[in-house]
Amino acid sequence: MVKIGSVSIYKKLDNFFNLEDDGWLGSDVAHSIKLNKDIVLWLFGDTFVGRKFKNSRGSKWSFINNSIGIMNLENGLPAGMKYIWKEKKNKPESFFLTTPCVPGDFLWPTNGIIIDNVLVIFAMAVNRTLDHTIDIAGTAVMKIENYEDDPSAWLIDLWDFNYDNGVAHAGLYIENDFLYFFITNRKFFVDGMMLGRMPIDLIKNKSKSNKLEFFSGNNWNYSSDKAIQLFMPSNTETNIYYCKNTNLYFSTTYRPHENRILLIWSPKLTGPWSDPLAIFDIPEKNKSFPVHSYAIRIHDWLSMDTGNLIISYATNEFGGMDNLMTTEGLDIYRPRFVEVCLEG
Repeated sequence: MVKIGSVSIYKKLDNFFNLEDDGWLGSDVAHSIKLNKDIVLWLFGDTFVGRKFKNSRGSKWSFINNSIGIMNLENGLPAGMKYIWKEKKNKPESFFLTTPCVPGDFLWPTNGIIIDNVLVIFAMAVNRTLDHTIDIAGTAVMKIENYEDDPSAWLIDLWDFNYDNGVAHAGLYIENDFLYFFITNRKFFVDGMMLGRMPIDLIKNKSKSNKLEFFSGNNWNYSSDKAIQLFMPSNTETNIYYCKNTNLYFSTTYRPHENRILLIWSPKLTGPWSDPLAIFDIPEKNKSFPVHSYAIRIHDWLSMDTGNLIISYATNEFGGMDNLMTTEGLDIYRPRFVEVCLEG
């Protein structure tokens, strides 16, 4: 049994995610990848870009489907952040653009990892809908070999992973020449999380999901029909973190409407995984309008440096975004962080 020493709000990163007076006005996702000892890449989903008006996002903003942040480190500590997107005809445009070779109308980059000195980013390929509901069309993969260059010079190779049965990349982890995946079916937040794997040469070969093996409890199968559910509920965005101090794998899960962080752990990737332990009630839920919380993930590079679990979460108005433009909504739809101290 894991013993939790304390769980507290982690404010050391807050200043790097404060809304800009003229520029970045908030995003969700907030997945981080340490590119080298001096640079951390942050992946963001839907993003507001524009000008603040007093204590609100105001009305002069654009809405794009993804952006990135480049965080500079000094002596291993965050020292600065630059938000980046593209522009078209002097208007903000998503940093990662889709092409006819993948399904959907736009990309939500939600997870990534470095494999054999290549940056690999998995994205949900998403269809636009009239009512702004989420319609995931499939999965796209991007590889970037020159990821240490300025992002404006990145050469992005994009292909269709050919997976539309849910989300294939809820969590990623490399072990013993395999890339492991936390995988959901279409009933995420209801059914359990599955485990998949592929050889890490998937990047060299631009492999698709037909090379994906699913863990069945006793062996691995190329079909998900016999896959076991490691824990419940599954979710669309998390991370897998191995803690050397405890010799345990940690991850997070959640149900967005509950506004709680659930922590899970296991001695092996294949399990058995613990029952989810509720460790934190998200305070931003206490609004006059409904809020839901999601994209709850452990940041490995921060956790390794501190010896504790550093977890981020995203918040959003449920059922609309009008309240994001008010003073009351200014402190949501931006990353927030929690520090979990483990005993023993």
